[in-house]
Amino acid sequence: MLSKPVKEKSMNPHHQTVRWLRDIMSQLKTALIVAIFMGWQMPDEDSPRVIRDTFGVICGSLDLTLFLALLLAWGALKIYEGKKSPWG
Repeated sequence: MLSKPVKEKSMNPHHQTVRWLRDIMSQLKTALIVAIFMGWQMPDEDSPRVIRDTFGVICGSLDLTLFLALLLAWGALKIYEGKKSPWG
């Protein structure tokens, strides 16, 4: 038997927050995969070294920022679900 979709307004605020955190984590994962792929698509060897270095730094910092945001969202989700803190 198929269940009816739960309306957002009738949901418990706790469940809404968990769902919101999971959606954010999904979007962060997708953005991280795209940023890593961008890093592999470096400018070719004919480009000046400054352009390649700048592109590499931008992709590296974007990857690190997205990874840290994903870790924070994961930690918040675990804490909000009432589980033990992932950091001890």
